[in-house]
This record gives sequence, structure tokens and C-alpha cells, in this order.
Amino acid sequence: MSPLAGGQPVGRYNPLLGEFLEASIPGLPFESAYILPAQAVRPGGEIIVIDEKNRIVRTAIAPVYADGEKVVVDARTSSLEPGALVCITPIAFPANGATVQPLIDGQPKSRSDEADKPRRKGGKN
Repeated sequence: MSPLAGGQPVGRYNPLLGEFLEASIPGLPFESAYILPAQAVRPGGEIIVIDEKNRIVRTAIAPVYADGEKVVVDARTSSLEPGALVCITPIAFPANGATVQPLIDGQPKSRSDEADKPRRKGGKN
């Protein structure tokens, strides 16, 4: 039946092509989620995390939403930790455990673990 002809069932509306409408779509709310740039996700649904010793850790993720710009991961089911350093640079063959020098905003990552190391008397290791 044509939407212009009238006589549609109550509670059902067929919008016309190009017509704007307001809709409510039920879904599950997220208590916490990680939003990653889409370029961080490698084929096969994995990301590269850089650990505290600047080593590559390939990590599988299960996105709950993705578009061309971002990927959303449920923090409750992910192994990602808050503050994790996620690599967004394409690496052809990232080997688990390989050491890298991460850059944050074009600058080498500060080595906070170096500052926390105990030093021998005289300030040299």
C-alpha cells in the first residue's frame, strides 16, 4: 500500500524516501569503553601495545563498534589497561617482544622506569 494512500496500520509508519525522522533504537549501555583510532587496528582484529620496557605486545581485541575513524572496545572484556600505549604506526611484521622507540607527539617517550632505578653511589650505573 502506498504511504500516500493512507489507511496504514496503527503504530506503523513507512517514511518517504529522503524524509527525516526521529527514532529510538534500544541498545546496551557501556559503563566503560576504550575508543581507539581505526588505524590502530590491524587485520585480524589486533592492536600493538607497547609495554613499559618498550617491547611490542600483539593484543587481540573484539570491537563492539567501528566506523572509518574509530573503534570502540568494551573495557570490561578487554585485556587493555587504562593508559596503555597503543601503536598507530603501521608495522609490516611486528614481532612480539621486539624493542621499539615509541614517540609521543613526535618526541621520544620519557623513560620513567629509568628514573625509578636505584643508582650506585656516584650517580652511575
